[in-house]
Amino acid sequence: MDLRPLEEAPLFFQDLVLRTGRCVFERSPGLRAAWEGRVLSEFLEFKPVLEEYDRAMVRHEREGFHGR
Repeated sequence: MDLRPLEEAPLFFQDLVLRTGRCVFERSPGLRAAWEGRVLSEFLEFKPVLEEYDRAMVRHEREGFHGR
C-alpha cells in the first residue's frame, strides 16, 4: 500500500488514484468531494494537451525519429 498526500502529487497521478484507487482515510466527505471535483476538472482541461502529445509521439515513432 502506498500512502501519499494527494494534494502534492502530480495531476496525472491524482487522476489515476481517483479512477482506480480506494480511499482508506478522509478528513471529511466534503473535502474529498471538493478534491475529486477539482482533479476531474483540471484533468479534463489538460487532457487535450496529453492527447496531442501522444499523437506527436506516434508520428515521430512512425517517421523514425527516436531522439537522435
